Amino acid sequence: MWDSGRDFSEWRWGAGILLSSSRDCEVDSNLVAWNRDGISVVSADRGQARWNRVVNNSVHDNVVIGTDADPRDPNHYNIYTIAFLQDWKGVMGDVGSNNHADNNRIYLPGSERTARYSFVAPLPSLDALNNSPSGKAKQYITQNQAQALLKTAGAPLEPEK
Repeated sequence: MWDSGRDFSEWRWGAGILLSSSRDCEVDSNLVAWNRDGISVVSADRGQARWNRVVNNSVHDNVVIGTDADPRDPNHYNIYTIAFLQDWKGVMGDVGSNNHADNNRIYLPGSERTARYSFVAPLPSLDALNNSPSGKAKQYITQNQAQALLKTAGAPLEPEK
């Protein structure tokens, strides 16, 4: 999934892959590149308890290639690679909710100068995400590794202008 959602600057609606108020979902083995955001799991209050249990969501074994290329956001805020987000007092972040991200590989062209991750709250680094209840084994890949994965998938080697 590439070059998707770049016209959506509102919250996390521009993710290459977006789970919205979902449960029991698995996002695995995807290449996500050049999107406004990478992979987002969003919990929004939908008004009834049976729809509000955002639990058992697994984001694993994906490659997320991030971008700093949004001219509407020159400070590069609000561009997440992997994010679990909620805008209310839901259960998404509870340890028993079993929402996690494991074994994902990430490439960022810039530095970790802003929050690029979230587990219910913005996190300043990949280390912070790895130390959150979301799980472990998320790692950076090099530019050469990212380029090789993009070529193999037939994806563009840079974001479209």
